[in-house]
Amino acid sequence: MNAPFRSAEPQVGRADALDPATLAELRDLGADEYQALVRVFRDEAATRVESLRADAERGDARALASDAHSLKGSSASFGATGLAGLCSAVETALGEGDAHGVQRLLQEVAAEHERVRAALTNELA
Repeated sequence: MNAPFRSAEPQVGRADALDPATLAELRDLGADEYQALVRVFRDEAATRVESLRADAERGDARALASDAHSLKGSSASFGATGLAGLCSAVETALGEGDAHGVQRLLQEVAAEHERVRAALTNELA
């Protein structure tokens, strides 16, 4: 896992980065609480993506699996199903010892995270 970690371009024309039904449920908590949750998830997701990058650069598969698992759970809870799915795929590739697959998936995670981040920013506007 020593290959450089580069962010791929966000994919245009794909489904929403955030599930509208999940967002609607979260909005039911009230405007202030909703915005606070959006900010927390936005910041924590960015931290996790950076941790994934650092884990891969160090070749630390255990930390990579842990960070992918954490990001998967928080992403699923917030309706970022594409990001959650990619994190699940990272876990699977790690379990199979597929270093090249992990690197490719981490690029996809970074790109999907950018889509999610942009959607979260729109939610705060």
